[in-house]
Amino acid sequence: MERKKRKILRKILGWFVLLCLVAAVGSILFFSVRWVLLLIQTPSVLQEDETKYISPPSDEEILFRGTDGSIHLFHTGTKQDLRLTEGADYAPSWDTEGEGFYFLRKIDADTFTVYYYSLSDQIEKLLSTQEIYTAYDLPDPDNTWIRFSPNGNKIILSSMELGLQMIDRKKTGADSFLKRKSVTLSKVWSELGIVSRNDRFCLLSVHRKKNTSYIQGLTSKIPLVNQLYMVRTDFSKTDLIDQSDTPFHGYSFSLNGYTFAYSKNQQIFYVDSIQSIQPGIIASGTFPTIKPTQRYANKAPRWADFNLINAAVIQRLPAPFDEYWLFANGQSLATYRADKQLLSLYKDRTKSHTTVLGYQLVDCFLEDINQDNKPDLLCSWQSHEKALGAERLSQFSITRQGILKEIFRSEKKLRNSWKWEDLNQDGSQEVLNLYVDWEGEEDSMLENLTWIDVYQVKADRWVLSNQIFPSFYNQQAEKYRTFLTNAIKNPSLYGKLITTLEDWIMESEEIAKQ
Repeated sequence: MERKKRKILRKILGWFVLLCLVAAVGSILFFSVRWVLLLIQTPSVLQEDETKYISPPSDEEILFRGTDGSIHLFHTGTKQDLRLTEGADYAPSWDTEGEGFYFLRKIDADTFTVYYYSLSDQIEKLLSTQEIYTAYDLPDPDNTWIRFSPNGNKIILSSMELGLQMIDRKKTGADSFLKRKSVTLSKVWSELGIVSRNDRFCLLSVHRKKNTSYIQGLTSKIPLVNQLYMVRTDFSKTDLIDQSDTPFHGYSFSLNGYTFAYSKNQQIFYVDSIQSIQPGIIASGTFPTIKPTQRYANKAPRWADFNLINAAVIQRLPAPFDEYWLFANGQSLATYRADKQLLSLYKDRTKSHTTVLGYQLVDCFLEDINQDNKPDLLCSWQSHEKALGAERLSQFSITRQGILKEIFRSEKKLRNSWKWEDLNQDGSQEVLNLYVDWEGEEDSMLENLTWIDVYQVKADRWVLSNQIFPSFYNQQAEKYRTFLTNAIKNPSLYGKLITTLEDWIMESEEIAKQ
């Protein structure tokens, strides 16, 4: 009996020791993993105090594309402006050591090659006769921000139309569209030269290209102004540096001190202190880049998963969502809560869950359309520069968690637009959804005539309300009949549009009878 008890005690003791060992190993693993994660999350750059570096570097070297089309080098100390190349050259980009730079040369109407310029030898060298880029690879180089990575292996492109894309020079293929690959800002964060060496500041631009509007009758449209900001990377503060009627053409934050340069209206501006920001013109040109004397491994912030280079909107939301920021670029939307570093990308409720909502953002309104003291977001996108209307119009509400929720969408229609109007004078505005069913570009011959659906906006939906407004459709029927009278006289010109007009008249008259 005693033997059996001792055996049981030994087993219990053995299990206890084993549990202690497992717990010890588990604790070691836990704290090891935690330590590694802390190392990963800890910025790799010394968080130096920028206020101790008030004086600018004695001399900084700034590359830029001159108004003559060649690459220039400006010395901030001596004020000397040197012309380094003689061709039609683009995208000057410093190499890793600052000993030279990569650039693109236009050799005919739509063909580019890659060159490297050595400052010590003052010699430019064609890197490969086989590496050719076309206008499809590098569209609109005069306005697209193009930059080489410091090692020269990547070409990074950013524009409102393209978003942010990258070409891997080691994997270029015959198909131009296969060369360009969309990337997030976080993937190229350290390679664009837009962030300070202590990771606390960066430069961002807002780019609004068109004054066209597909949403009428509202008052709170976000202004169509091109703006340049210096932003704290935690988004605790944003400083408006400059604004312009035309887009900014590149900018560069120094890694030598706390200075930066940017291009506005074909002029290069230099700021020699972020404590007292006073931009001064130093040269004529575009796309400046400051020579680094040392490289830093900058860590991308959470919001950099959204492309804010050439953004369309960077704006703090009004109450009750004032702890959130609204981000928009040409193709996508997001909200960002700075204190929690929480980025919420809007994704379509489709199988693909795409974040690409359109080709180019045109309208962006923040308006309390439900009179519930909460802002709604209304946006339009167009499919191309000469579009006859919006390719998509959307209304979004904002949840208590600051997430965008689409309430209504109109898309895939010709000459589509929205107009807010109080049709029955009851103090509440209806939405007129103007469009032509997609039958081809010939529908543009209807001039400003479209079919119109009338919606009443509720808190969580839009209600089709054509039947409530018979007098409005009686007026529409008269407009259609007047146009049809002239169209019938030119059957060869209007063709099937006559049938479209007859259908509109019939449907309007049916509603008017009610």
